[in-house]
Amino acid sequence: GRSLPFLGDTGATCSSLCDTYYQGTREKSTPSLGINGVSTPTFVTPPLSVFCNLNGSSTVHPFRLIPKCPVNLLGRDLLGILGATITCTPSGGIDVSMLCSETIDLSDVPSSVWASSKLDVGFVNCTPYKAKLKPAVTPIYLKQYPLSEAKVEGVRPMIQSFLEQGILKPVVSPYNTPINPVPK
Repeated sequence: GRSLPFLGDTGATCSSLCDTYYQGTREKSTPSLGINGVSTPTFVTPPLSVFCNLNGSSTVHPFRLIPKCPVNLLGRDLLGILGATITCTPSGGIDVSMLCSETIDLSDVPSSVWASSKLDVGFVNCTPYKAKLKPAVTPIYLKQYPLSEAKVEGVRPMIQSFLEQGILKPVVSPYNTPINPVPK
């Protein structure tokens, strides 16, 4: 294998190679609508080995071959597989990060932190967060609107479990926000 330059293109659905970089076997593929708005016939390579220097991950992936394309494009297909995150900063810069391919040993983490059932959320013994409001702010109390019996029964086991685990505590508060359970 050899190292090739790519332009990261979040607007490209598929990653592509220039004809000058690949001379191997190819199959005809669906046409590609390029940046110029013209439909161009394309070909596809067999799956090729891909190695990412940033995070050490490797995979095999087919590439589109687009005639007269001046650069190799790293499209959303491979950006996603490689775990790329692209962030635009307020100053106009761009940060690119990749998921780490190494596994992290979590055996030293106390078992009390991990959930042991679907209603268990794990537990860290720490001081709960307490919001501090600006002086002279009056509480907003919104009455709970009526919920269907199905919604009430849907959240009842979760609320009961959270009460039993000490995650929720019954309280009468001048601040109230209605809940609206949504089924997954």
